[in-house]
Order: sequence, then C-alpha cells, then structure tokens
Amino acid sequence: MKGDFSRDTFDPAKHFTRVLMQQGRVMLDSDWNEQGSLLLHYLRSLAADLIGPHGGPQNVCGFKIMTAADLNSSCAPETPETEGADDLRGRTLARNFLIGSGRYYVGGLLCENPRVATYATEARLPALAQPDLAAGELADGAYLVYLDAWEHHVTALEDESIREVALGAQGPDTATRARVAWQVRALRTAEFERVECGNIQESNQWKTLLATLQPEHRGLLSAKADEPDDPDSFEPCTLSPDARFRGAENQLYRVEIHRGGRVGDARPPTFKWSRENGSVMLPVSTVAGQQVTLDRLGRDARSGVQVGDWVEVFDEDLTRRDRPTPLLRVTEVNPVDMVVTLDGEPHDAPDAGERAEPMRNPLLRRWDQKEGDPRRGGLELRDGAALVKEGRGDEGWLELEDGIRIKFEPNGNYRAGDYWLIPARTATGDVEWPGEVGRPEPRPPHGVTHFYAPLARIEVGGGGVTVRADYRRRFVPLAACFPKK
Repeated sequence: MKGDFSRDTFDPAKHFTRVLMQQGRVMLDSDWNEQGSLLLHYLRSLAADLIGPHGGPQNVCGFKIMTAADLNSSCAPETPETEGADDLRGRTLARNFLIGSGRYYVGGLLCENPRVATYATEARLPALAQPDLAAGELADGAYLVYLDAWEHHVTALEDESIREVALGAQGPDTATRARVAWQVRALRTAEFERVECGNIQESNQWKTLLATLQPEHRGLLSAKADEPDDPDSFEPCTLSPDARFRGAENQLYRVEIHRGGRVGDARPPTFKWSRENGSVMLPVSTVAGQQVTLDRLGRDARSGVQVGDWVEVFDEDLTRRDRPTPLLRVTEVNPVDMVVTLDGEPHDAPDAGERAEPMRNPLLRRWDQKEGDPRRGGLELRDGAALVKEGRGDEGWLELEDGIRIKFEPNGNYRAGDYWLIPARTATGDVEWPGEVGRPEPRPPHGVTHFYAPLARIEVGGGGVTVRADYRRRFVPLAACFPKK
C-alpha cells in the first residue's frame, strides 16, 4: 500500500494475536496498522480453512455467470443472484455476459457484488459494467471465466468521502482505507473442456494457470545499508559520513516491479523505487500534450516534484490493468500556474478488446530512481525504470541512495506491481531487514497477493454466449445442518 507510513510491522511468523497499548506511551501508525492486520489475518485464515480456496453461501452465492436469456425467460424466477437486473431484462447481449449478484469468498477474501453487472462495458448501460475492469466484447471461441481478487489501497485523492472537510480542502489528510477489489476475467482457452465442475480446483489445467497468474517464485530481494569502515566509531546521535544509512530522515523505501518477466527476456523486467513508499501523489486538473496542470503542489520538496524527477500520470482504472503506466521525466515546473512539463505525453494505449476511455480521476505519482554507474552498483534505466539485475553471494548489489543497497536473487519470475518495503532509520544508520549483520535474508514480495477462483466455462459464437459449466462451489450455513424441530 502506497501510504505515508513509518513501517509495516505485521509478520504472521511471530504469531502475535493483538496489540496492547500502554499508558503514557507514544502511539505509532505501525501499531495501529498491525492490530488491523492481525485481526484480518485471523479472520481470513479462518474463512479459508472452513470454506476452502473459494466458495459462496448457498442462499446468496454470487458471481454466477449468466446470459441475457437467463433473465428474459418467462419462467426465470427472481433470485438473490439477479438482484438489480431490471434494467437488463428484455435486452440482448451479443458478445457479453452477466455477473450475478451476491457474495463469494476467495482465499478468505469476501467479494461482494451488490447487483447484476455486465462483463464488458455496454455503451447503452455503462453504469452496469463491473467496477474494477474496463473490458471489451468477446471474440468467438471457448473461454474460462475466473475471479481475480486482491486488497487495494485508497486515499482521499481517489475517494473524496475519506477527507474531513472541516480540515479544509487544502488541509491535512487523515487515515486511508483498504478495499477488496475484484475482476471477472475471461481467458480464451479450450483446455478446460473436459474438466468436470467438481474437479476444477485439482485439475492440472487450473494449477498451470495459477502458476502463470501468480508464479511461486515472484522474486527474492535482500536489502542492507553500507557498513562503516570502523563500526566502533559510529555514534547514533551524530550523522557521520561513515554511517551505514546516510539519509537525514527516517524513510520507508518501496521497491516495486514496474515491468514483469524474467531476466534475459527480450523485454527484461524493471523496477522503480520511492523513499516515501510511493505516497507522493498530486491531483491532476488537466492533461494537454506534455503539460500537466495540478490542482495543488506539494507542501514542500519532500511531497512535491522537481525537474529531473520520474513520474507517472495514471488513473485508478488504469492501475487495475496488467500493463505498466509510462514513466516520464519532469523537464519544467511552473509553481505559479502549477503546470508540470514532461518529456512525453502521459498516454496509455488500450489492450486488444478494451475500450480507449479518457482518464476520469488522473493523479501524478513521483518515483525516485536515478541513473548511476553500473560498475559501482548504480542503476541502469530503461524507459525511466531500473533494470532488474540478479546476483549471488556478494555480487549483484544495486545502490538506491545514501548507502541503501538491494539485491535480486537469481531465477525470479517477476510480476508487475509486486513490492518490497525497506525501513531505514537514522538512529541506527541501518535498515530493518531480517538476517544477520552483513548477511540479510532474501525475502519474497510483501505484496500484492492475488486470489483466484474459477467461475464458469463459456462459448462465444453465433452472435451469443453459451454457459457450458458452472465451476462455483457452495456451502450450506451451519444452522442448516441441524434438523428442524
């Protein structure tokens, strides 16, 4: 989550159950956030253990894949799965299908669809499209329809209802939010044709697809700070040039994969990093060519942009897609008119089958990577992002800034959006990272973890959609297991 946090202290391996406040002590954001993480970890683990990888309550099992004929049939009953479908009755959907309302659990995450939605955005009924994916109509062929769910971070810039207006439009923001985002996706494939509904989770086809969507080895990262030549000379209260972490402030570094893939690919993986956990965001008023007009500038240099910075102009709809947003360099900043000039136009061409739509809520985010000397561990940039370089042992360390170094372990299969968090502290001149001094442990990404569930198998052809199999699982409420008296 790209927020202005001090650090993320939740670690399931410690088996903590709750956070206990003490009187007269300093309250930190990390303590508050860890309490929420502990409770969510318990609840989601419990739900996954009881329900399984995925499933929905029998009476309101959501995300049923339907066609327009299912609603238009004269004998089609009103069910919880068709809540809010009145606007769709009597209409035809040539190469589109419907997503039923209700609830469904995936990996312990509760996914809720309050009303029937369309898979693809219908020009006549755009408000009924699924909320987190702008999809186009389907071509002829066989498809596996599956659910992709994850936790998404939301700030007051994305949702104005979070902001307390009593603090003023330009006043300080407060806490942020996290929400469960979901997408119903359609993968064109005929490999699931012979898979029975009850065996989908254990089938080789589904396991192969999961390994593609979320590789088991999504990369391992180690982090450390340069050690002083004489460790005994380090004074915690004095910022010395020999300090291992030479930054003037405590920071939470974020290393995030920008373009996924493997080292050695024709288009190799890249990463970007931020000393503020990617939290430096500015609202955009207008975009005209290479000029971006901001609603407001940052309060200071720490929360603003300067000439030479790498930024991305994105929309929340675009960040939920699989391709990376272009990184552009700031060439000029006009603080009077609040206009930032970039070295290119911040556009993002749609994928095949997706509609090209204007940004509804554009934002500008700053990243802090800089070009360096590769012979000394400096970063080598490609299109604004740093190349992922892997190394073994003492080889392959890359320097971010102020003595902060990272290393990617070999054979990573990197996924765009995955990230690592590195707290750096001036009091110790070091970073907080598991492992012994000088030998940090390689760790998998802190996130983002996605959860997947198969929903249905469909065929598109003859100007319509046919549902061939329903892969959803249903569970009966515990109270229904007891005999009635």
